[in-house]
Amino acid sequence: MDEYYKDKIKPIKEEYQKEYKKLLELKSSLKSLMEENEELDSDYLNFQIKEIEKYDLKENEIEDLNEEYNATKDYSKLKEKYDVFLTETIKDGGLEEALSTAIKNLHSFKETVLDKEAKLCLEDIYSLQNNISELKTTFKAYSGDPRRLDYINSRLFELKGLQRKYGKTTSEILNKLSEYKEKLSHIESFTYEKEELENKILIQEKEVVKRASDLTKVRIEGSKKLASSISLEMSDLGLRKNGFSISVENTSLSYQGGDKVTFEVSLNEGLEKSSLKKAASGGEASRLMLALKVVLNKVDPYSCLVFDEIDTGVSGKVASLVAKKLKTISLSSPLIVISHLPQVVASCLSGVSIKKTTKDKMTYTKAKVLSKDEIKEEVGKMLSGDSVTQAALLQAEELIKEYR
Repeated sequence: MDEYYKDKIKPIKEEYQKEYKKLLELKSSLKSLMEENEELDSDYLNFQIKEIEKYDLKENEIEDLNEEYNATKDYSKLKEKYDVFLTETIKDGGLEEALSTAIKNLHSFKETVLDKEAKLCLEDIYSLQNNISELKTTFKAYSGDPRRLDYINSRLFELKGLQRKYGKTTSEILNKLSEYKEKLSHIESFTYEKEELENKILIQEKEVVKRASDLTKVRIEGSKKLASSISLEMSDLGLRKNGFSISVENTSLSYQGGDKVTFEVSLNEGLEKSSLKKAASGGEASRLMLALKVVLNKVDPYSCLVFDEIDTGVSGKVASLVAKKLKTISLSSPLIVISHLPQVVASCLSGVSIKKTTKDKMTYTKAKVLSKDEIKEEVGKMLSGDSVTQAALLQAEELIKEYR
């Protein structure tokens, strides 16, 4: 359809396709924006932020609780060791008193030859005192209170949900929280960009619909001319006059426009028009196809056309018309025609005779290129049977002259 009426359709179709391409690009940009910012949904982001914040997660809390849990669950063993340490090492304040006495005595070496060594000893004693104090403090913190252990268990269990969704460590979860808050702060710019693209799409859709409407109008105009041309060819072949039409119906927009183009035909009076596939059979189908090819081959000539018994079911005047139409098509494209009609064979420029023979219970196919005289003889056979008469040969010669 578009090729037949391309002088008028092509520029309008190109404009439509240019605008349609812009629409696709805008939609693609919106899709990419939505995919890149799928989490930039205020409700979604607020939900995630609230979900994390409701647990009031502290820095390094998960790691600290796990460490405390591991220490607390072994409290009884730890207490035994601690009690031994107290009993054996610093019972009755012995070690602490000894260290205090040592400190006092080491100070007496000040400004003596042992001053340097005494200072080193003092440093070690002070460090030992501090470490013992830290050991006592830490042990008291891990008191082994069953309620504390239950709390740790409960707290770690409720934080498991956050770990499954937002990260294994405390820092990963808190980083997610910061990320969501930052995205929420950018939601306004995303919303603006999204709305701007959506408005552009609406405007472009209107432009595409307008261009599609222009394309539909010129297609309807062209369809009438094409239908008229094909109907004329059909009439020449003895088919119903004005039996061919083209419907142009609206359909969803695509790169080709917003039209569904259907070729319809009615070959007999009183019958509704229907699609080509349903309408014709036998000789009518052959002639209909020939009428189509006469018109459409001029639009976009084939490098070669093969007609396999397109003359089936025709004879007399119609056979002569078929031969002439084939001759017309051959002016645009070379044809290979398989035929048993003398009129069609008489119109050929060169011929090949195809025959099947049986020998020794085997079937053979033979092809023989025919000379001009042999073509005349084959036409004569078709006119009179295997016994070719002189009258048949003369008639064959007249036929060949007519079509050539």
